[in-house]
Amino acid sequence: MNLYDKNSASQAAIALGKITLIDQGNNQYSIAPDYYDFNIEWQNGFSKRNIATFGAGVLHYGINPVVPLYPLIPLIFGGPYWIYFQGNVQIKP
Repeated sequence: MNLYDKNSASQAAIALGKITLIDQGNNQYSIAPDYYDFNIEWQNGFSKRNIATFGAGVLHYGINPVVPLYPLIPLIFGGPYWIYFQGNVQIKP
């Protein structure tokens, strides 16, 4: 689920971008672990997601993540990481 398509200004969309829901049965869902790697999805061009990822690099690293240096930013400033979600939520049909 691309959270930007639902509400690009929400905190969840800004923080997570996309999530993968796992059907646990009986209208219960959990969110699959996600690997945050600061990637730009070049095939999507200037999408909201890519612009937000670029902006986060500028905001959090205080530098301009130009294309030749952009792949090095996660290595310099802590690298990619996993996000693990806990619990289930019921979604009514």
